[in-house]
Amino acid sequence: MFEQIEKVLKEAALHTLSQEPGIAPQDRELISQETAEAILETMKDKVMEGNFAEITDLLSGKDTTRDSAIGKAAIDALKGKLATKLNVVPNDAATIAIQVVPAVLKKILEKTNDPTGQQFDLKEMISQVAGGNFGGMDIKSILSTLRGKPKD
Repeated sequence: MFEQIEKVLKEAALHTLSQEPGIAPQDRELISQETAEAILETMKDKVMEGNFAEITDLLSGKDTTRDSAIGKAAIDALKGKLATKLNVVPNDAATIAIQVVPAVLKKILEKTNDPTGQQFDLKEMISQVAGGNFGGMDIKSILSTLRGKPKD
């Protein structure tokens, strides 16, 4: 599941980056990898902080991708990664991050809410992002409560 999430993140980033003529083809793969890492790290941080509502709000469509807490944090993380790891000028890093992160989050949102059953399972996705470590918390109950569903 984790590899699947990372693959979708990278593919969505590559698709978005391929539409940007100012980004050299050889840089797209590196930027897509940094994008995937920034989003995964942000989601993991939110889970480990106990901010499950921010994840479920984003993935349920209650929050827009760009203005969500996860979107903002992932944009900031990607800007930093691009500036420090890839020596991208800060203004260019900000422009790239603001374009690519919301597009990638939208793709994950589509996959999560796909009615065909081929989507990501929210509980499994969060578990994978967090490395399965919830410090004894009952993730199923937490997610059921946050999504407004009764506990099983």
